[in-house]
Amino acid sequence: MPTQAPRYRSFLLRCWEEPSQTLPDHQAIWRFSLEDVETGERRGFRDVESLVGFLLTQIARSPTDGGSDVPLDF
Repeated sequence: MPTQAPRYRSFLLRCWEEPSQTLPDHQAIWRFSLEDVETGERRGFRDVESLVGFLLTQIARSPTDGGSDVPLDF
């Protein structure tokens, strides 16, 4: 039975606060961006829920959809 090398993806996560014009007392809200280390592609996210949703879709992708098959030494 052939074994498949584990897939992995690397992202650089950036988080920052922005002042809100709509929340009471102009509370700051968090924004996020992910940069794919392999491709340099960046994606921005308005909230943590959309960030997590994107990550869940990335880990659910099949090996033929992309991503790296790099062995991990743990």
